Amino acid sequence: MGTKRRRRVDAALLAAAVVLVGVVAFAGALVAAGERVTGMWAGAQVGGDGDARVVEVIDYDFGSRRRHGIFRDVPALDPAVRSRSPRPAPRTRSR
Repeated sequence: MGTKRRRRVDAALLAAAVVLVGVVAFAGALVAAGERVTGMWAGAQVGGDGDARVVEVIDYDFGSRRRHGIFRDVPALDPAVRSRSPRPAPRTRSR
């Protein structure tokens, strides 16, 4: 196979790969159309005894799909150990 012909074959394969990636990306965008995170907020409070209280709020728009929310896995947290219910955050007064 000559050098010119090999370059044409390589260019055709590269162009086909680019088109394939574009089609896959477009299909993925269509599948997830309208689904997005509209807002997110997180806060943490760590007490002197090492207890931590973490609050995370995620506003998620599922678009036209009916779904449940997300599932959060926390590393090194044993799901068999029942955690205490969170204590309310201490209230402070401003003067």
